Amino acid sequence: NMTANPMNNGDSPTQNIMREYPTGVWSIRDQVPYGTTFYQDTIDVCDAWLNYRIEIPNSAGCISGSNIDGDQLQDIINPYIPMVTSVSVDTVSDAMLISWNQNQSQDTYGYIIFQNIGGFWQPIDTVYGISTTSYLNTLTNSSTGTETYGVAAFDSCLTNTTPANYQTSALSDDHTSIYLNNELDICSKNVTLNWSGYLGFEVDSYEVIAKVGNSSYEIVSTLGANSTSYIHSNLLQDVIYYYYIRAISIDGSSAYSNQNIRLIERPNEATYHYLAAASHLLSNEIEIECFTDPNASVQGYDIQKRGPNENNFSYLTTLTPSASSSLFYLDNDIDSKTGAYNYRINLIDSCGNIGEISNVATTIFLNVTTQDVEMKTTLSWTDYFGFDGNILEYRIYRGINGVFEIAPVAILSSNIRSFVDDVSDFYESEGQFCYRIEAIESVNSYGINRTAFSNAVCVTIEPIVYIPNAFTINGYNPVFIPIISLYDFESYDLQIYNRWGEIVFNTIDRDLGWNGVGNDGDLKSEAVYVYLLRFKDEFGKEYEFKGSLTMLYSNTD
Repeated sequence: NMTANPMNNGDSPTQNIMREYPTGVWSIRDQVPYGTTFYQDTIDVCDAWLNYRIEIPNSAGCISGSNIDGDQLQDIINPYIPMVTSVSVDTVSDAMLISWNQNQSQDTYGYIIFQNIGGFWQPIDTVYGISTTSYLNTLTNSSTGTETYGVAAFDSCLTNTTPANYQTSALSDDHTSIYLNNELDICSKNVTLNWSGYLGFEVDSYEVIAKVGNSSYEIVSTLGANSTSYIHSNLLQDVIYYYYIRAISIDGSSAYSNQNIRLIERPNEATYHYLAAASHLLSNEIEIECFTDPNASVQGYDIQKRGPNENNFSYLTTLTPSASSSLFYLDNDIDSKTGAYNYRINLIDSCGNIGEISNVATTIFLNVTTQDVEMKTTLSWTDYFGFDGNILEYRIYRGINGVFEIAPVAILSSNIRSFVDDVSDFYESEGQFCYRIEAIESVNSYGINRTAFSNAVCVTIEPIVYIPNAFTINGYNPVFIPIISLYDFESYDLQIYNRWGEIVFNTIDRDLGWNGVGNDGDLKSEAVYVYLLRFKDEFGKEYEFKGSLTMLYSNTD
């Protein structure tokens, strides 16, 4: 009953429902608004004498308390049926995770986990504590099929049955896991994922979750509630893809399928596939050799090239398979003066897809500078890259006036990439000096060894010219002839003019000087003449020298 109506000044607007359990221990069971004179308590004690009283605190510090009343009371109500939220593969442990909501029956003592095996419900484990709301089944076979689970709750009170048992709820609604498998289409590099629909909650959508190798998982597609398949396309070969399907319910719950794995294999792989060498030829081409398994079932071999100052490889051509293990190609679309070229060869498998990709071969790039006064050339070059074996040495070959010597002028160890060549002994040549570098490979793991040449570089030393300013008929120097070294002999042109600008002598024979006799056969008179000398070096650079020349007669008396 109420203590006063209206309530006394200072009384709390709420009344405390006090219960004594165990004996001597009072605790607040609940609170109700003042004026409420009825309260129903759910008994969560199996069998005990329970006392009750009502207390109304007052702001003055006192408490109005009722009389105490009690009775021998028993809990005869089974716990509420649990509500399973999901049956999901745990992505960390790969065990089956069964999750449910905390039971509304406050006297819940634990939960029994059931699995439907062969059409029969079988308890597989028991967990304790009302707040325990998940269970990991490590003995799952989720990788081979679906699994169905249910949960029952029990309290601490025994039944009157024989043998006695805890009061247990009915089994929850069952939930069936998602089973995922896949099929690989080798030629299209597609994986078709197939899965069974989740049973137990209303599915809003399915997410396809995947990762490549050691990368992170990501959602690759979100599908409708009725979807049970997905084609994952444009996959990378020789890597492993990992998949899950995640079902999302309309209330936000989720459930994962088993993890499914697929290696994207290559069809009919070659046992070996190696770009053996990329070598410059004197014809200003680069020869590429592919050493590959002739027994492999392939459609062709795509050659790719990356030129100097290019970031990406581009398609060059496709070679047709043959019965030989060595395939050759000549690339004539090059500019040997710009830098090194990179090549690789992609095997095109029986599906028409890129199979194995060869190593990258990088040509040697040679650069030559001249020291005209010292008559020396300085060579520097880049390393050759791409040999499976080691580079034993670099050989330097020199050509004079377009003709290369058979023997190298120097052999250097593989860690040296520069050389100075003294060509002063060749002052009587036409001045053109050409060079190429050869890398020598050791026998590699394929049981072969190759060589690779650099680009050929030709340079000219500045011509050396000496022109006298006088000559004496019948004297010590009776013939006027310029002395020239290191030029194109075929370009020689010498002209002599008199004071009136008339040409009196002309020759293109570098060994023929002027002895005073003109082209008309007459010996010319003593006088000052003008000479004009023209010639070219081996690169076509033109040189012209002009000056005065005094012709004298020697006194023979």
